Amino acid sequence: MWPMKIKIVQVGKTKREYEDLEAEFLKMLKAFCEVETVTVKELSGDTRALEGGYLVVLDEGGREVTSVEFAEVLKGCEAHGRITFVIGGAFGLDEAVREKADLVLSLSRMTFTHQMVRVFLLEQIYRGFCIMKGRDYHH
Repeated sequence: MWPMKIKIVQVGKTKREYEDLEAEFLKMLKAFCEVETVTVKELSGDTRALEGGYLVVLDEGGREVTSVEFAEVLKGCEAHGRITFVIGGAFGLDEAVREKADLVLSLSRMTFTHQMVRVFLLEQIYRGFCIMKGRDYHH
């Protein structure tokens, strides 16, 4: 199934100052996949926004990987055809959402705002595809 479909579900809105950077990565990602971003007010027991594909929850207590290892995660998800990433809000995510995850991933042991995490995630998805496809971006 190509192109892979990626959905990013974020709890809480992104501030305007991040929009240009997000748009830049979304534009570059069009060469590799379809990306849909969804912002929800809250995400608890109702997980309908998470249906289908491989589910990755971003959480500070999750597994840490290198960019090359993250590219392998993306490559492994190609068979699913769809991957959904969930970014929690200021107070994290409901435990039911974490329990539903195929992978709980941490971008760092440090804590970042959820607005910054979406930009970091988009950059790492782009970097991951460049690694997978042998593109000159990751050094």
